[in-house]
Amino acid sequence: MNHTHINSPTPTTFQVRIVKDGKERSRAFAFRHWGGREKALKAAISWRDQMYVLMNKNLKRRVTSPLKNNKSTGVVGISRTIQTDYRKSLSYLIFQVNWTDETGKKHTKGFRVGNIETYDKKLEEKAFKAAKAFRKDYEHCVDTGTVAKFDLLDYFNWRESD
Repeated sequence: MNHTHINSPTPTTFQVRIVKDGKERSRAFAFRHWGGREKALKAAISWRDQMYVLMNKNLKRRVTSPLKNNKSTGVVGISRTIQTDYRKSLSYLIFQVNWTDETGKKHTKGFRVGNIETYDKKLEEKAFKAAKAFRKDYEHCVDTGTVAKFDLLDYFNWRESD
């Protein structure tokens, strides 16, 4: 369990306190030392973020080989699935990418190829390529500790890109 606090125990100081698994790390940021209140706050936030990455860097262990199942694409975190819209009685081919945000919440991003009966093979290849690029960018953010900066909007118009 993690607890992170940035508070001001005195009128001239910010204090960062992080408690994880019973271990506490803390540091004080005096306004005078950092050149003012805003700079001290920025330094405190930066230190907190650096400590968070250091304390959690060994927790984000990724699976390096794909699961052996009928949905496997051979790429970790990407599955080829059929999604059914029961209202329209249609089924769609989708490449789904699994990813986890900075808070630990799991998400999926789908790259829909099209109707399972009429989809284009080139569009399937393009969707799989976009799914792999999405997963590669996400894994880079995990490796560098910048998951919070991972931008889904880069993949919003994946059909129009080359």
